[in-house]
Amino acid sequence: MNLTNINKILSIHHMLAMGEVVLLSAAFNVIKENLPDSSITVIAGKYASQFLKSVPNVDRVLPIERFGIFLTKVSRLKRLLYKPLISPLIASFVKRNAFDCVFIRNDERLPYTTQIRHGVKNGLSGELIFLKPLLEKYMSSQRHVVEGYFDILRGLGFTINNTTTPKLLISAEATKKAKEFIKGQKIVGICPTSNLKIKGWDAKNTAKLCDTLSQNYAVLIFSTDKTYVQLVSSFTKSKPTIIGYMDFDVLVALIAECSLFISVDTGPMHVAAAVGVPTVGLFGPTSGVMFGPLGANSTVIQKNKICSYYNPDNFFSSFQPCYLQDNCLLRGTTCVDLITVDDVLEKITLLS
Repeated sequence: MNLTNINKILSIHHMLAMGEVVLLSAAFNVIKENLPDSSITVIAGKYASQFLKSVPNVDRVLPIERFGIFLTKVSRLKRLLYKPLISPLIASFVKRNAFDCVFIRNDERLPYTTQIRHGVKNGLSGELIFLKPLLEKYMSSQRHVVEGYFDILRGLGFTINNTTTPKLLISAEATKKAKEFIKGQKIVGICPTSNLKIKGWDAKNTAKLCDTLSQNYAVLIFSTDKTYVQLVSSFTKSKPTIIGYMDFDVLVALIAECSLFISVDTGPMHVAAAVGVPTVGLFGPTSGVMFGPLGANSTVIQKNKICSYYNPDNFFSSFQPCYLQDNCLLRGTTCVDLITVDDVLEKITLLS
């Protein structure tokens, strides 16, 4: 790959979650460090687009829905009618913007992959980088996925600055709102749930941890699972503050105000590490080595176990049976529950 010819870059990630956005920010940082005059455009689902706007060095963010992908507010018939238009719309966009380089996942297990690939090929005169074979080549169970991203970039000719880490932008307005919310209190954040129940932590454990930490902190629970939150509230005596849905920029600013963050494997955990908050990651069916919080003062708790379904070291582990069914197939509960409150308190002491 000849970097001297690269000025306009397009990266298409049509199925990104919050944590993936945060981790990919390190890769975008490397690209801009090597090509400071280049522009980076990212196409992602509307859900992820709001997160990408907080990533430094991404110049333009577009929702994938504008190309007829993942439309939710139209009838099934209209979605079927839009489908043949996807490739031509993408081709026209790529050609009109004259991108020098386009990155796509090209994983046939993901929906719309064929249409995205055909559209990019038909509109691109520059370089096309397929990420799936590179991810399979460079991802290792012995290190963090960001290191794998860096090896991919090295293979493409980029120079890596060893101090490059995930980063997020925090606006002054969002910081002001966060400070007004916490009113000068010393706070600790706990994020015990994920969109996947199999990655969540037991509500009684969360309640016990809240009661213990409330002796020194105002405790915030970050969760959008109303049923889970009600359970925690019924178990705890300290009555922590519940943080549900909010604008992403304010969420980042509020997490940045925390003195400590304890979280299962989910987006807010990566946000906390990226903004420099001491972070404890609680891991079960995913690999803490590969997907743990990446920060100078971050740590992981993960209990070893014997399980025929357990394959956390695979980068594509989201396709293992317990993920597909969002249910433990061995014991009927999440393996994150093997982690005790005492385990967490011990790690917190080491971070202090």
